[in-house]
Amino acid sequence: MTMQERDMQDVAGPAEEFGEVLEQLHSLHGSMQEAIQMRADAIRQADAEGLREAIGSESSVLEDIRRVDARRIELAGELTGTEAPRVQSLSMSNVLESIEDDVTREHLDQLSVRLRQQIKATQNRSAIVRQAAETLMGHIDGVMQSVRSAMETVGRYGPDGSLHRSQTGSVSLDITS
Repeated sequence: MTMQERDMQDVAGPAEEFGEVLEQLHSLHGSMQEAIQMRADAIRQADAEGLREAIGSESSVLEDIRRVDARRIELAGELTGTEAPRVQSLSMSNVLESIEDDVTREHLDQLSVRLRQQIKATQNRSAIVRQAAETLMGHIDGVMQSVRSAMETVGRYGPDGSLHRSQTGSVSLDITS
């Protein structure tokens, strides 16, 4: 085995694993989109338990993404010969430039494009659900203020049937059940 063949074999292992990591990240972002959809459904149905489950699912997937992405960064360093902390700033172009095999480089480029599209779709879906949740919370706050205002200005009826305003007091309303 020549020195060049040994070098190519040394890069082929990390390059192959790098491709697998990109595929895992693509899959995990798909799982994140499913968890985000669960959250949207729970919000739409006012399902507190479903919302807790969805948030737990999102947290779990996010932890998996962090773990797999850490491995992606390690492999990028191996492929480019870059050491920490500079490896954090490597772009996909930097990684692809370090791969001599055209087929492998093209395959990794296609995987990275698919991953970028999946990440963008996940971010868009998350932003939509976040905006819907914020709008809903604004509506709930408005309703609660109206209820609180109505409850604070209640009065009592006098013997003649007229309403006499009472002093305003502090009112709280528990809507969790």
